[in-house]
Amino acid sequence: MWTEAWTRRLPVSPGTLELYLIWGVLCTRHGILAADVAGRVTLFSPTGEPTVLGSHDGPVRRLARDEVHPGDVHATSGDDLTVRLWDPANRTALGVLRGHDAAIHSLAVGVHKGRTLVLSGSADLTVIVWDAATARPLHILRGHTGPVYQARFHTTADATVAVTGGEDGTVRVWNLDDGTCSTVLHGHTSAVWSVTAEGPLLLSGADDGELIGWDVARSLPRYRVRAHEGWIHDIAVDRTGPTPLAATTGDRTVGVWDAETGRAVLRLDGHTGPTTKVRFARRDGRPVLVTSAEDRRVRAWNLTDGSEVDGVATVADGSLFDVSPGGSLAVAHGPHVTVHTYDRITDTEQEARAT
Repeated sequence: MWTEAWTRRLPVSPGTLELYLIWGVLCTRHGILAADVAGRVTLFSPTGEPTVLGSHDGPVRRLARDEVHPGDVHATSGDDLTVRLWDPANRTALGVLRGHDAAIHSLAVGVHKGRTLVLSGSADLTVIVWDAATARPLHILRGHTGPVYQARFHTTADATVAVTGGEDGTVRVWNLDDGTCSTVLHGHTSAVWSVTAEGPLLLSGADDGELIGWDVARSLPRYRVRAHEGWIHDIAVDRTGPTPLAATTGDRTVGVWDAETGRAVLRLDGHTGPTTKVRFARRDGRPVLVTSAEDRRVRAWNLTDGSEVDGVATVADGSLFDVSPGGSLAVAHGPHVTVHTYDRITDTEQEARAT
């Protein structure tokens, strides 16, 4: 089960509106980044001490780190239409990226040919590829005919590319060397809200609840399934087990699928509001699933039988979370951040110590 390691409160002034103050939380190798409604970006150290790194001019909407090559460049975007870069290791701000003139819906950090890049997808119909070292744009990707809701890096054995999805219902693959669109994937009949890419797997989810697994080489769907009654909020993929798994959120349920075939594996039912985020974690070498919903609960699930992992739903009250590579669970609730660590003491050992 997960046990609580520490809870810390954001440094707020008297009279500040504290309800749902934190709008985003992100695990780093050097602590927890939290972004609040006032625009501040705060780093909580591994012991929970807060340091304000800097601020946006308005609420922060997105936080991102490199999921494949963990580094010290992290990004946030906000209502001020900027992307800001942070170095949690040195507790410093790295730069401000300005270029969009409408809401930034998606943010990603990745590495291409040794260079750290940032992707930002916007309602201005563009995706900007930023060079994190110079804080300048490398390419402005144009081609979508509606707002861009998702922008992700896709790293395979052959190359790293950018993958985007948006209001026009297309999924597009972009060359990061010259900014050209190499592939346009047609198949969705409504807006694409979620895109995830893991190794050879590329999946997208749409406003109508349909999940598509793509054969990118042939520019055709490998499979399509009706994942949810309502739009798909989030998709995650886990390739560490014998069968690659995909998990989706949308209505009040969480779907678990064979990521290669689209075959249904589990349907997790327990949230009382639309599910919003899903991430895989490890427990004794086995995958578990962590989910959040508009019911302001964070839950963790065993993927063997769909039962809930002890210790999360009863203590993690919030709708914002992140899972660290080491398995810690950070949950934001009001002006507080709570970190839960996995307790590897078995029930038998606990009983022996109690006696």
